[in-house]
Order: sequence, then structure tokens, then C-alpha cells
Amino acid sequence: MRRNFKNKFSKLLMCKFLFLIFFIAVSNSLQAGLKIYFIRHAEAGHNVVKEWENVPKSEWPAYVGNGDLLSPKGEIQKIEAAQKLKK
Repeated sequence: MRRNFKNKFSKLLMCKFLFLIFFIAVSNSLQAGLKIYFIRHAEAGHNVVKEWENVPKSEWPAYVGNGDLLSPKGEIQKIEAAQKLKK
């Protein structure tokens, strides 16, 4: 029985080792040509609330305070980032 356990353990260890080799080989081939960029998000409406705090809220543009919309500066930043990444 002890020999049977060692045999099963050896097979399991071999399978894990082969899987590891396969995983390394596949992941190395997938990395070829892949570029990852980390960029900061453009200025959104929630970033400009302090600049507009002296203006009545009824006069605020739609983007002010809205994190889902970009400010005019954020729109420019978005275009500049896209152009820079195309190079």
C-alpha cells in the first residue's frame, strides 16, 4: 500500500510539473508583441467641482460634478493620449 501511495504521489508531482512547463511555454508565446500602457484618466466633471464652487449650481455646465463626463480639458487630454499611443 505504501508503494502504491508513492507511485500516485510521483504521478501527481509529474503532472503538476508538466502543467507548469506547459503554462510557462504558453504564457511566453502569448507575451510576444503585447504592450500594456498605464495611463491616468482624463479630467472628469468630479475633478472640477472646486473650480465651480463660487458659481451657482444652476449655471454649472452638465459635466461639472459628473464623474461620467469629461471636462473640456479632459476631452483634449483624451485626444492627446490617443494620438500619443498611435505613435
